[in-house]
Amino acid sequence: MESPIDEAGTAPKQPEGAVRFMDPKWFRSNMFPDATTVDFKRSEADSEGLFTSQLLFDLKEGATVESCVEVIKTQVGETVEVTRTDAGGRATLKGNTDRYRVVMVCGEAKGVIKAYVSFSWTS
Repeated sequence: MESPIDEAGTAPKQPEGAVRFMDPKWFRSNMFPDATTVDFKRSEADSEGLFTSQLLFDLKEGATVESCVEVIKTQVGETVEVTRTDAGGRATLKGNTDRYRVVMVCGEAKGVIKAYVSFSWTS
């Protein structure tokens, strides 16, 4: 499936009815160097015009859960303070800003380390 994200790594299309929002600067298809963007999705806007955006990456061979977490902390760390929980071989990072909340997961699926990156507008 071809990603709607452009060469600059931005996802230009906003959900129908949404107020124009700019993706956080870290939410880009090139967030993980040498990774393949597997999937990009945006939810429909709710009654307040708020929505969720998601990216799913297959990380390069040799990647680990720890290397995935480090990339997330490096990319997101300036704007979102995240807390980490570990369960079932996966690391989940969550955090909030005054405008959005994030949920990010690093873990293995079908022999590949994957990174799920999501943010939801809260205001």
